[in-house]
This record gives sequence, C-alpha cells and structure tokens, in this order.
Amino acid sequence: LDQLHVEVGLPTALGWRALASIGLAVPLALLANIRWLKDLWLVSVFGLLVYVVGIVGLSVYESGVELSQGTQPPDVTPTASGLVLFVGVAVYANEGINLVLPVETTLSDRSNGYWVTAVGMLSYNTMCAAMGALAFSAGLGECGLITDCFTNATAAAVVRWALVIALLASHPLQLYPASEILERGMGLQGGSPAPADAVVPEGEDPPESWPTFWKRVSLRCFLALVTCLLGSLVPDFPLLADIIGNLVMTLVGFVLPVALYTALFWRTMPWYAWVLGALSVVFGLVTCVFGTIASVEHLIANI
Repeated sequence: LDQLHVEVGLPTALGWRALASIGLAVPLALLANIRWLKDLWLVSVFGLLVYVVGIVGLSVYESGVELSQGTQPPDVTPTASGLVLFVGVAVYANEGINLVLPVETTLSDRSNGYWVTAVGMLSYNTMCAAMGALAFSAGLGECGLITDCFTNATAAAVVRWALVIALLASHPLQLYPASEILERGMGLQGGSPAPADAVVPEGEDPPESWPTFWKRVSLRCFLALVTCLLGSLVPDFPLLADIIGNLVMTLVGFVLPVALYTALFWRTMPWYAWVLGALSVVFGLVTCVFGTIASVEHLIANI
C-alpha cells in the first residue's frame, strides 16, 4: 500500500486504504491457495532479483551519485532508543529470508545443512549492512522508505512497481508457515482431492475429501483477507516493523528456539550450548523489553 500510494496517488484515508486492501485480497487469496512450497520457487527468484538488483543495486548507484557530488553524512548522535529500534528492524528484516534458503531436508548431504543456512544468512546480512551503511552516509536514510529518496524518477517507479508485484506474489511464502500450522491443527492436511479408493503412491500424502478441500481453501482466503485488513489499519509500515521486530521476532528468533531445543536435549547438551543458549535468551529478552518500550514511544510520537 505504501508503494501504491506513492506511485498511483492512493489516498491515505483509512476508508480508502480499507477498500484498496479488500481489492488486493482477491489476488492474494488466489495466490495463497498455491498448495505446495516447491511450486513457488519462481516467486522466490523474482523477489530476490527485485531486492538485489532493484533495491540494493539502485541504492548503491544513488549513494555513489550523492557521494560524488560531495554529500556529507548526516550528523546523527547515537542513542540507546535508536539502537534498540535498529535491532528490531534488523531482526524483522530477517523474518522471511529463511523461506528462500535451502532447508536441511532438501540437501543431498544433510551434514552441511547448518553451514548452508549460516553462510546464506551471513551473506544476506553482510550485503544489507553494507548497503545500509553506504546509503546512510549518502543521506538516503532520511526517508521512511528508501525508494522515496531515489532521484531517478523512472528507476524509482520501476522499482516501486516491481516491489508491489514481488510483495503480492511472495505473500504465499510469508503465509505458508501459518497456513500449514493451522491446517495441521484443524486436520485439513492431505494431498489433492481424489476418490476415496484412489491408490496413494509411496511417500505422498493421502488424498483429501472435497469438504476438506473447501475448508482449507476458505481458511487460506480468510487469512489473506485478515492480512489485507490489518494492512489497511497501518498508515506507516516502518513504525509497525519496529514493534513487530522488537516485541515478536526477538522472542520467536532468540528465546523460543532455545527454550524448545533445551526442553528436548537438555540431558545431552554440551556446556558451550548452554552458554550460547543463555546469551541468546538474555539478548532476546532485553531487546524485547527495551525495544518494545522504545518502539511504542516512537509510534506515539509519530502518530
């Protein structure tokens, strides 16, 4: 919605945003019903190209232009609240990257699973950190959305439309974990609809009945509609990213995995696993508490 508002002049009033969100719910509901994650590989490739070539590439180009013209880095005094807000946004930025990385079960040599994920995450964060530092030094950090700072109007328009398409098309990727958890919890998991006496190939899910199929479709459409309605209530996405990153993602990313792993393997965990786990939990809790406080204060100050 933020990109559409900039590109096509979408009104910012809540009613107009709600209508636009409901309109987006139709294509999102269709995309959300793409059943299998393996069928979305092309969406992942397109999204990566948009971000790497469009956002990162154009940001580096714009930064080079600004710096070549003698632009001085902004005079900013670091603050504790600014640091925790940054951590929240940084954690939130990593929320979806695992969906486009290979998972351990898809590797021919699963012993390398940890290294594949670690190298992928490290490469992604290094690229983003380098781009962010360069863009900030060129004064591109003054805009809520970095595309608003691009001076090349044509290139900015192309990137905005590509972002709109990429965000819409990748919606099933972001919603996939929630959809799978809810469907399993509600007993809606199964293969494609087929006769009850159909032969099920080895290794595939048993067929689902047509009533189950329609329940699953209705659930995914409902999730898409709820997503759009929540989006219509958020006039400034960066403010929401602060809160989600600090309040939710720090707990999900740093506290919950350690707690679950410890509950399962505490009898066999080596001493260094306890140390790393403790550091992760402390970091997650401290960031959650102080980051959430700073995020709420920032939200109130900018409403």
